[in-house]
Amino acid sequence: MSETDESVVAPHGRDDQGVPKAPFGYNQDGNPRKSNRGRRSGVSAPPKKTEKNVKSGSRPKARTKAQTKHQLLELVGEFTAAGARAADSAPVRARIGDRHASAVMGHMVITQAVAPDMIDGLILAAEKRPGLLAWMDRAEELTPSLVIAKGLATWAAAIVQNHMNPSPDLEQAARSMVKVRAAQYAAAIQAEAEALGVDDEMPHIPEQRAA
Repeated sequence: MSETDESVVAPHGRDDQGVPKAPFGYNQDGNPRKSNRGRRSGVSAPPKKTEKNVKSGSRPKARTKAQTKHQLLELVGEFTAAGARAADSAPVRARIGDRHASAVMGHMVITQAVAPDMIDGLILAAEKRPGLLAWMDRAEELTPSLVIAKGLATWAAAIVQNHMNPSPDLEQAARSMVKVRAAQYAAAIQAEAEALGVDDEMPHIPEQRAA
């Protein structure tokens, strides 16, 4: 075979300038060899590159724009509602004063109002940088924990608020709750007794005289 044979001179083809690609073959890492020294037979073509492991969260899950916007709006709504509740609580008002607490509550309303436009811009930016919203995948995985944390935070805030300013309405509601529970238990026992055919009258138990 002639040394001028194209399959020998440029076995991997030529670039746009006509220069042979990897005339000495490829290394095991896929890079072209710079010389013929130490060349192994059978490594004439670049090794097949396996797909690199993509870091978790670097590629967001497939979502429509509407789904992404809805999820982000829900997240903003949770944040603003929590912020407003916290600012309106007695401990926070006592610490920062009514004026600042009222201002923070107003900030939450403003944030909620401008959120749609801000989210639209974020979604557009994510089209060029997909990883920008990749954190949403992690947030979805943590949803159960976030729901539990939200519930605990709401419970704690309500307990503190009611303890510092006891509500007469809640006190009366507690009394009603006790009565409702007692009535429910009585109804359940009565239904079970009827199902078992137990006589409504209690059985007579003779008195035992002391010896």
